[in-house]
Amino acid sequence: MVLPTRVSKHNLAFWSLALFALFFPTFDAILDKTGAMLVNGGLIVLSAFFILLLHGGKISLPEKERWTWIKVFFGIYALYALLILGSSLFLSEDVIGRDLYEIHRPVLYFLLVVFFISWFRSVSDLKLVETFLVIFFFEAFILGILTMIPPLHPFVSFFTQREVIATRRLAAPFSNPYDLAFAMTLLIYFFGYRFLLISSGRWKSSAGLMISLLLLVMTQSRSVAGAMLVGMFFVLPCMLAINSWSRLRKLIVPKHFFIFVFGIVLFVSSITTVYLVYRDEIGYLAAGFEKVLQGKRLKPLESRQKQLEFAWDRASEDPFIFFFGNGPSKTIMPYPESIYTYFIFRYGFVGLLGVFFLPIILACAAGFRTMHSLSIQHRVLIMSFISWLLTMPIASVGNNFSEQVRLSFINCLVLACLVSVHAMVRSKR
Repeated sequence: MVLPTRVSKHNLAFWSLALFALFFPTFDAILDKTGAMLVNGGLIVLSAFFILLLHGGKISLPEKERWTWIKVFFGIYALYALLILGSSLFLSEDVIGRDLYEIHRPVLYFLLVVFFISWFRSVSDLKLVETFLVIFFFEAFILGILTMIPPLHPFVSFFTQREVIATRRLAAPFSNPYDLAFAMTLLIYFFGYRFLLISSGRWKSSAGLMISLLLLVMTQSRSVAGAMLVGMFFVLPCMLAINSWSRLRKLIVPKHFFIFVFGIVLFVSSITTVYLVYRDEIGYLAAGFEKVLQGKRLKPLESRQKQLEFAWDRASEDPFIFFFGNGPSKTIMPYPESIYTYFIFRYGFVGLLGVFFLPIILACAAGFRTMHSLSIQHRVLIMSFISWLLTMPIASVGNNFSEQVRLSFINCLVLACLVSVHAMVRSKR
């Protein structure tokens, strides 16, 4: 097949990578957790291939600042790779083959970020990113319906674990409900800001918002639901205030603030109704919030606390482990549940600050500096991305989202979008 224009190569590269990340099965029912290697390995091959397809042997970028961002992310992920290798070789008590598999993560993340940064030609390419989010919304919605139909469970098990499907907690296209729940928070922000700030198509935005909220509830993820409440009551209104700061300074309250207040009232009423009518269907989620309100502790929280205490005890015994961690050390702690345990135990505080927090801070700062230079259609997407990244440290108390299959792809896309738009906007000033 001959591609007649660069535009066709441009779209082919994006959609091939994006649709592979969304739809390629992990075959959980057959391969269990090793199925994630197929997706991540495929993304490494495809991203490298499409970088070469679009740019040949040399990446040509119109803005120097985009090269600067590529160098910044190279430094971040080179640090990540060094922490994996260094801590494994010198600080880990027992290195196994599965530990060395972790080296693929910085390679994957760097290739994805380079692809997306070099893929952007103009701010108008954000339209394709919006379409990607809409396609993901429909995928999650359809797979959610299929999860409720027992004869179709064998098909759903290509994406998620059978044990999860049996509980009727939504998870597909992810392996566990927590990942889907956190992905839904991005869609909630996206549809929420569109509903509040863009008058055209408001009924579509409201439908997308309500369905995304329902999908989040049906995952029954208590930690993500709690983080989303923080996002809705603190992050979202703060972002709206920043968006309308020039008018608020003149004591002019924009109309969308009144819509937001009405939406919050409607949200609380809807959640109360769902709780009263469907409590048995969401018993896991409801019981968790009931215990929190009663001042009781949750068992999953206790297990995560024990993991974090164990990681801290080992870090406090040795300054090298404090800064650089124990390496993956999967024979000691195969599955750290919190991102804080994940980095403190495996890669120390250097990893936590340099690999987890630094990209979030840099990308959010880039987004804040450029969001007011964009049209409202594009600004909504940037606001959604910033809000999602700001929610990540809160939601990640109970999970390590930035390291999960498919979610890591979305995370790299979000980071690259924010810094690329920042570079393109600055180049025009």
